[in-house]
Amino acid sequence: MRISVPLACYCGVMDIETTDDIHEQLKDVFGAATSPSASADAYRVERTLKRTPAEVTELVWLRTAAGTELGPYVRKVISQGSGLGCAYVELFGLQRQGMRFCQLPRIVDCRENGGSLEVLLEYVKGRTLAQVVADASPGNRDTLARELVPAICDAVSELHGALESPLVHRDLTPSNVICPDVRPCSAASPRPAVRSRSAASPRSASRSCCPVLIDFGIARVWREGEEADTTHFGTRSYAPPEQYGFGQTDVRSDVYALGMLTFFCLTGREATPADRECGFACAEVSPAWRSVITKATFLDPDGRYQSVAEMRDELPGAADGRLRMHFGRSGDRSRSLAMTLAEMRERYVSASVPSFWSVRNVFVCLTAAIILFFLRDLPV
Repeated sequence: MRISVPLACYCGVMDIETTDDIHEQLKDVFGAATSPSASADAYRVERTLKRTPAEVTELVWLRTAAGTELGPYVRKVISQGSGLGCAYVELFGLQRQGMRFCQLPRIVDCRENGGSLEVLLEYVKGRTLAQVVADASPGNRDTLARELVPAICDAVSELHGALESPLVHRDLTPSNVICPDVRPCSAASPRPAVRSRSAASPRSASRSCCPVLIDFGIARVWREGEEADTTHFGTRSYAPPEQYGFGQTDVRSDVYALGMLTFFCLTGREATPADRECGFACAEVSPAWRSVITKATFLDPDGRYQSVAEMRDELPGAADGRLRMHFGRSGDRSRSLAMTLAEMRERYVSASVPSFWSVRNVFVCLTAAIILFFLRDLPV
């Protein structure tokens, strides 16, 4: 008999109380001295999701002593000699301390076992960004980018803010962003409290799509003073030059990948060297979008946006092409678009009403005061 994890665990907005209850149940099922990683027999593999020389990723169900199954879950077995997987260890430690993330999958278990790092994560049911963009008609991709790119930026900001030193993903590709099938976000339902060090607040409850980042295998913590990364990995179309040994990767490396993801969302294809040479000029990319993509993908990191939040703040103006609409202060994006437009309309109307204290009126008043000052002693 299967016991499926509730759909709240699949979606981008995770029901924190529900997932906590599920993972407490796992402890009860396997006992205090036994964990899901203790025995390979504890798993039934439904299918293999990815296999490389350094890593195997599987969709699994957990067998219990009562003959039932819990799941599905994602299980990763990473060779410790590969230098991969440190991000899972860091994130698991934070989650054990009580930290919860909105746009990162919950890590159920993470431990060394027989020379490998075994990680058990919740399964986020949905379509990859690549599938979502492929299914969208070319005429709707601009609208799709307006919705998805800011939300993906929020997810990356959450990852960067998890630790005191930024945790850099280094492999932001269309296949590593999941758009959940189940979207319980609504203004009527309260969102669970989420504790995070991220400067960017969790996405608005009214947003219709909440992408989730996956696959942190090559993610690494930025370390001050290092000149270059010790391992050079990444997907060619989305990896910046510093990721291939020309410097240490930092948050600006993920900014580069986000720029390339933006181009992909708008065009449905990966950027080529020819696209870069012409400044990403093509029919699907408006001039406003071009300016954002060009700055985000500048070869020199100093020429890019210096943070994902900075890039994110430019996106509404890029999507509209005429007007920059900021959703509140930096890191506070919970105000609705309607409220923002109402405030802008109020400011415009008030600015258009003539004020008594105009330059002309002030000059007239000062002149009259001077004349009256000199005429005060003259006989009437």
